[in-house]
Amino acid sequence: MKAGLRVKHSENSAGKSQAMPTLVKTLPKFEDRLEALEKKYHNAIKQAEKFTRRLERGERPGDVVPGVGAAVYKAQVRNPAVRGGPPKGYRIIYYVIMRNQIYLLTMYSKSQQKDISTAELKRLVAAAKRHHST
Repeated sequence: MKAGLRVKHSENSAGKSQAMPTLVKTLPKFEDRLEALEKKYHNAIKQAEKFTRRLERGERPGDVVPGVGAAVYKAQVRNPAVRGGPPKGYRIIYYVIMRNQIYLLTMYSKSQQKDISTAELKRLVAAAKRHHST
């Protein structure tokens, strides 16, 4: 996966600035979970790359997670290897640290893990803030 892909600022033909595309970075925990899911399902990287492209285009799929104290979203991503549609797919949790910068915090299979605690999300957000400041 091309984590941390940088997209340069561009101008349209009239010389007006266009919105900066979103920079998407990953935490080591996300990379570890992605690797484990890829070993089991053989499609996790492809699905995560598709999702990342949506974020880079400025989309913000999923729902805001209440109680975290930050702009954390949880989104469902299809897992073609599991029957049952999105409820049995992947969950990707991401944090919008700045308008045009996002951290992918974690990813898990809904068939293996039903939810993630608010305390764990707060720990992941703190890790993203530390990573961002370095």
